[in-house]
Amino acid sequence: MELVETANACADLDSMAPLRPVIDAWKDTALIHADPELRDQLKRPLDGADYGPVTVEDA
Repeated sequence: MELVETANACADLDSMAPLRPVIDAWKDTALIHADPELRDQLKRPLDGADYGPVTVEDA
């Protein structure tokens, strides 16, 4: 559904650029499902540590 909606939006915009992040996210998800060790690492609970505030840089 997300792919189709994004592809339709790309057609309206006459640009395929918005499709790239969708494909990248799908690829990342596929890699996680394909690698049991990586999947197990990502399913572990967080350590609960506070690493301080996150700073946002201006683009």
